[in-house]
Amino acid sequence: MIIGPGARVSQEMFLNSVNRSLWSAVLAAGIVAVVLSLTISQRILGPVGELTKAAHRMQSGDLRQRVHVQSQDELGRWRRPSTRWPTAWPKPKTCAAT
Repeated sequence: MIIGPGARVSQEMFLNSVNRSLWSAVLAAGIVAVVLSLTISQRILGPVGELTKAAHRMQSGDLRQRVHVQSQDELGRWRRPSTRWPTAWPKPKTCAAT
């Protein structure tokens, strides 16, 4: 069987079309992966950052800090005790002037 020049052009067009489709799919998958990883990491690191900021403010003397718990997962269970920290601590005693 003899393949003419028209068949080779058609075959090249087909391969170019497949290559473009593959590159488009790889690019789309990459974009989706980046967006998902940013979303998931923000969901995990956001509450940790909130707790860190509250702990630093408490360390500097502001004991009125509250961290609102919004989830029921491990982070939510870990954050829940921090909402009771200031109320669980004893009140500082004041010294009377002598």
